[in-house]
Amino acid sequence: MYLLSPIKDPDYTIKGKVFCLIDTDTEKVEVPYELNKNLFFERLLNKDEGTVLIDVNSNLMNPPTEIEDCLDPIMYYQTLMEFSEEDNKIKTILQNNSLIETAKNSSEFLDLKTSEKKSIKEFFDGNEGFNKVRFAKKYTEISKQNFYSDVESLNWINNIKKRIK
Repeated sequence: MYLLSPIKDPDYTIKGKVFCLIDTDTEKVEVPYELNKNLFFERLLNKDEGTVLIDVNSNLMNPPTEIEDCLDPIMYYQTLMEFSEEDNKIKTILQNNSLIETAKNSSEFLDLKTSEKKSIKEFFDGNEGFNKVRFAKKYTEISKQNFYSDVESLNWINNIKKRIK
């Protein structure tokens, strides 16, 4: 593993920590690594209680979880609204569905049909995947607005913050 070599090198002084956050795909990929106080490999997984971090080599694979499934539902909804004028499928989905305010994460923000979930995935995969970057930048911008200043960080984000301090 490319990250493990410099961390194990006695001539290399580690001053920080590396947290590798990986999506949960339908097929398991083994990541060979040794537990280390400066290097973390975790996967995101949505469960009934919300998004959790699990060991990268855990056998839990269902449901497949991408980072865009693990965000604050209200800010996620607002961010998608920002892209709805350029994407008619997103616009229609948001017009035809009401925000579920009790949602624990963005995967639950609307009660979507399979075809609507597919349309949102196509949006994120669009523009050669660059829509994910555009979305992330807009989401971050929205999260910094005063209106959202009282929104608590998600548990999985707080977990990462604790581990890297």
